[in-house]
Amino acid sequence: MNIVDTPGTNVIVERQQRLTEEFVPRADMVLFVLSADRPLTESELTFLRYIRQWRKKVVFVVNKVDLLESEDDVEQLLAFVSDNARRLLSLDAPSVLPVSSRAALRAKLECGSAVHSGAMDSLADDLLQDHPAWRASRFGEFERFIYDFLIGGGAGAGGVGEGLRLKLQTPLFVADALAAAAGRQIAAEVASAEGEVAALSAVRAQLDRFTADMEKDGAAQRAAVRELVAAVVARADKFVDRTLQISNVGAAGSYIFGGAGGASGLPVAKGFDGEVVQGAADQMAGLVAEHAAWLASNCEAQGDYYTGYLAARRRPQRRRGGGSGGERQRAAGEGAGGGESGESGESGTPSPPPRTVSGGGEALAVAVGGAMGAAQAAAAAGGSASLQAIADFNLAAAKVLLEEEIREHCAWLDALNARDACGASMPGTRL
Repeated sequence: MNIVDTPGTNVIVERQQRLTEEFVPRADMVLFVLSADRPLTESELTFLRYIRQWRKKVVFVVNKVDLLESEDDVEQLLAFVSDNARRLLSLDAPSVLPVSSRAALRAKLECGSAVHSGAMDSLADDLLQDHPAWRASRFGEFERFIYDFLIGGGAGAGGVGEGLRLKLQTPLFVADALAAAAGRQIAAEVASAEGEVAALSAVRAQLDRFTADMEKDGAAQRAAVRELVAAVVARADKFVDRTLQISNVGAAGSYIFGGAGGASGLPVAKGFDGEVVQGAADQMAGLVAEHAAWLASNCEAQGDYYTGYLAARRRPQRRRGGGSGGERQRAAGEGAGGGESGESGESGTPSPPPRTVSGGGEALAVAVGGAMGAAQAAAAAGGSASLQAIADFNLAAAKVLLEEEIREHCAWLDALNARDACGASMPGTRL
């Protein structure tokens, strides 16, 4: 039988505590030494719970009973340890033995143990059994209990073969504990994977709602742009029809025979800005710039939210209860209402993302007067294709192009009228 004296449970050096914890699985039986003046401290209870995880046989040895004044005090102390072992550690019949190691050591030294380097011959052993300090130490009962329990043969002992049973149980219990630990780890990993899948599904649902909101608001903004373009086209049609009506012979003649100042001096070009455009270019630039700012703001907010959500999920989780109650309440509050940070709740699902800001809000409004300049600046900085198209739009060139189209149309009408007149003067001629 090998007896290993491990460090205590409340040592300062962490390595010693770890050494004790690592040796427990290798032990067949644990002799847990308590002090009569401070039995079952908090650190001892914590370590005893750790021992119980390995299903080890524990024998409680209460030392320093020589400090107690009476036998009643000893019995009360043994009852206290036994009751708490049942209640706190779920032990059915805990073995609690009182000893005085100091008295036992003094008796052995006086009976010749020091002369033979700790060993005692039969004569010294006989003297030891009659020594008053040895009888007072109760160490003889303790040694007989251990011997009878492991070898068998005494009252209250575990019976013959108890030592063999403990020896065989040790690797079985260790294997069982390792299998249980592996099962818990696998279950935790499965739960973590399920949480990741649930979080991914929640993120996907949130992105679907975000896409639907953006498409709805974007459709309304595009409709506003189409209405603006349609209004400009309608004004242009009315203006051209009114300018080139048959009764306006002077305007028609200007397109057929040419006008002073080239294309820019023709009737349509003169009134195009005031009656057709009416600031539509700046309005268009404002709408597109507002749309671009709205799109960038909402997408950036969503990106920041999910970046924070991923960062929160990657943080190491608190172990052993996850901190104090106040910390858990604060964490729960952040997970429930912290839409900007992307904190997740206990289920792993993200908290609600930031709400989509509708277009046309004050935060995204663009002043119409400087919209064209804003569009040009955004296009120069690598903005959207729509802003680039607006920035490249040249109103003067558009007016010249329109005048050329009208001139060609008027020239075609003049040629058609001339051929009709010729056909009328020459019978049989068909156009």
